[in-house]
Amino acid sequence: MKAILLLILVFGVFACSNSQTSLSECSANNPSGSCEEGKRCINGTCTNDDAYCSKTNLAGFCNNGQLCIEGICEDKDSNPCSTEHPNGICENNNTCINGSCVDDTYMCSENNLLGYCKNSAVCINGKCVQKACNLGDVKTCYSGDISELNKGICQPGRQICNDLGEWGECNHSIRPKAEVCDGVDNDCDGEIDDGVLNECGKCGETPLEIANNHIDDDCDGLIDENEQGIEDCDERTHQPCYTGENPSNSGKGICHGGFRDCVNGAWGTCVGQILPVNEICGDNIDNDCDGFTDEFCDFTECVAISDHENCDNYLDDDCNGLINDGCDGIIRVECSENEICGDGIDNDCKNGIDDGCTCNSSEKINCFSGDPSILNKDTVCKAGEMSCIGGESWGDCIGEILPSKEICDGIDNDCDSFIDENCPDNCANNTEICDGIDNDCDGLTDEGVLNACGTCGDSCYLINIEDNELNDNSELDGVGYVNGNITLQETHRDTNFIWIANSSDNNVHKINTQTGDKFGPFPVGTNPSRTAVTRDGGVWVGNRDSHNVTKLDSDGNHIITVNLADSCEPRGVAIDKYENVWVGCFAINGFARSRANGYVYKINSDGVIANGYPFDSHIPLYGFAIDGGGFLWSSRLTSTSGPASLLRIDTNKNPEDEGFFQKFDFDHDYQTYGIVVDFYGAIWYGGVQENSIKKVVYDSNTNSLTTTSYDVPNCNDVVRGVAIDHQNNIWAVCTGANTVHKFDNTGTHLGEYSTHGVNPIGVGIDAEGDVWVMNYSSGNAVELNNNNGSLKREFTVGAGPYSYSDITGFNLINITAPTGIFKILNDTNHEDATYDSVRVVGQIPNGSSIRVRARVSNDQSSWSNWSESVSFVDSNSDMPLTWPAPKPSGRYIQVEVTLEIGNNDDAKPKFSEIHINWQRP
Repeated sequence: MKAILLLILVFGVFACSNSQTSLSECSANNPSGSCEEGKRCINGTCTNDDAYCSKTNLAGFCNNGQLCIEGICEDKDSNPCSTEHPNGICENNNTCINGSCVDDTYMCSENNLLGYCKNSAVCINGKCVQKACNLGDVKTCYSGDISELNKGICQPGRQICNDLGEWGECNHSIRPKAEVCDGVDNDCDGEIDDGVLNECGKCGETPLEIANNHIDDDCDGLIDENEQGIEDCDERTHQPCYTGENPSNSGKGICHGGFRDCVNGAWGTCVGQILPVNEICGDNIDNDCDGFTDEFCDFTECVAISDHENCDNYLDDDCNGLINDGCDGIIRVECSENEICGDGIDNDCKNGIDDGCTCNSSEKINCFSGDPSILNKDTVCKAGEMSCIGGESWGDCIGEILPSKEICDGIDNDCDSFIDENCPDNCANNTEICDGIDNDCDGLTDEGVLNACGTCGDSCYLINIEDNELNDNSELDGVGYVNGNITLQETHRDTNFIWIANSSDNNVHKINTQTGDKFGPFPVGTNPSRTAVTRDGGVWVGNRDSHNVTKLDSDGNHIITVNLADSCEPRGVAIDKYENVWVGCFAINGFARSRANGYVYKINSDGVIANGYPFDSHIPLYGFAIDGGGFLWSSRLTSTSGPASLLRIDTNKNPEDEGFFQKFDFDHDYQTYGIVVDFYGAIWYGGVQENSIKKVVYDSNTNSLTTTSYDVPNCNDVVRGVAIDHQNNIWAVCTGANTVHKFDNTGTHLGEYSTHGVNPIGVGIDAEGDVWVMNYSSGNAVELNNNNGSLKREFTVGAGPYSYSDITGFNLINITAPTGIFKILNDTNHEDATYDSVRVVGQIPNGSSIRVRARVSNDQSSWSNWSESVSFVDSNSDMPLTWPAPKPSGRYIQVEVTLEIGNNDDAKPKFSEIHINWQRP
């Protein structure tokens, strides 16, 4: 019995189990039953999973009488199928498609690959799939790592929607390349030229250090270091500096340089510089000074600020991971039936650019995905190149550079023909000038253009010469060191040159009276006869027959010729203390060689005739001499029947002033000839008929002259040229006897000497006190010993040497304007030194003057030109030293100070100090 019950129990359990299995299988009674793997029970039938309603099968099956609506099984609309009810009920098991009942046999299925689909889906391989796009739509894309996009050369490409409603391949996006030094971020890592720049943060080899230019040329942090790496900062101050590890960081972001001083031969701290720090995300500042702001910052939580991209800010506004995606817009392209080969466009919207086009295997063509109008401009954008692949189709456009975001790097990155627009100061290509501004935006101010003391051209250093320094290593000529001052002495100035007018050759010669060197001839006017030597060794020449005067510089170069009145024969030529030349005419207004009235001209050193001149003296003028008081004296060459006379003109006055002109008649009628003024102010002149010389003393109290005559022994002809020597002796030439005579200042005859030539006319005194005589008919000039009249040297010059005037400048610098010259040399130990201004500290009495000029050298043998002479009115001001451009530089400066006496013997200038302001680069 127990066994029977057990069997019944077992059987019952088995029967129960079998009944449950059959109930779970997919069937009409169990429309949601189980199916084998890979299938699903749909309305009681096991069907493949992909036939079920889903986003990828918008016309799939649903259970329980539901409809597949946009990939979701939903209850049927109880309303009849219509436009208002696109999911409504249809009869005969038809399907409502977009408001119309369609027989199921026309629906998209494996048996009807072109069947209908709902909701604008398309039938693809028997399945209704929602289209991703419409045919011809275009959008931006990028085929690489999205972090690269819009960095450097990396740019998005474009996708075109094909006829299946799918986006095609991403074409023409620009991917990273190996970094090269070209000012572009080729590898799209956010850094330009990283890893390929030299030590100075620029392309190419690291520059070599250039000595003494005060710049760190090789960017090693050292300035002007030698081959051993030893730096000499040369005691410079306030110099631009930047000590960061990468010099190219300076001028970017927060980084800029400072200034430092050289202390005890070594550079001190760079004060004021700012060096890079780690980038601080979110502060919109370039903290690490690499030219980029907040680069590599992980803003993990993207908050969309718009549902579409703003194409101007280079941000991912819609948080879809793409920056500026779609900024080209969704552009409807008119798709052509056929591809147009070689135009760089996917014309048929199917398989990319030039698909199906044939080409030669070695053929290459230019290509560009951007606006072709921006090519061929001075921008970074350039076309690429497409190569033929296997003779069948064109490959990608390689090497093109499309516009990118503008960065401040001196390059037109966005290819709009503007460089660094909207960049601070917009100065990437500027040249640094000395103005306290960082003109070239490298973070350093005035680098390479500041001088050694860190200023823009202001003097750095002061040379102060005083006390015994004035007497040490100085040259004294007519001056002496007395009680701590340099002042004029009783000794007289030297003059080392003589200018000789060759009247028949229309030229002049210059002879160095020390060395005997002869220079010239130098052409002048016609029939020159008078020469007056200037302070600087030049000469004014009176040309009788061309009626003009010519000025030559100390080297014989022509400076200017000043034309005078017609028929004016300039017979009197003299220079006053202000460097004006005074010219007297022997004949005027057509009465050539007559005893007509004469004109007087005053001409400044530049050749300009002064206002009010010529002055009509009504006297036939012959020789000129100017005394220390500024009075011009002229001898009068007159007829034997008229009285002799002297003319006096006050050169300190104008012709209209009272006392400007005065004539003194003598009680004799012989002619006067050569004329000179001695150191005591007496006038000496030669007499033609009496064979004598005359001494005339002017009495200012009585305004009268006292005349004394002294016979010239053995002279039976004209006494012409007269001269004064250093001892105030008088020398007079007797033309007919071919002799020259020496008298002391009392009129005592001291000697008669041969002139070693025929018909002597002019006479002059040189630096050694020796006597020079010009022999007119024999064409020679001789130098005679002052003590005994013996012949020292003889020179052949031109035809008809004349010149009885101030032919050596002796009278000008010792009588007319007594001067003394002080010269001193100073060594700055810097070959690049330039000199700005000078000051003399002393006393300048009324009428006296102190003039200063300077010259520069590096070896004391080759000198610059002299600077322009500056005159001091007082000693309280610095006067600029000015040279013709370019301004010379040199280690040594020689300063020349000329002292000139005033209107009386007590008006002597003096100085106790010289200040020279100078600088160096």
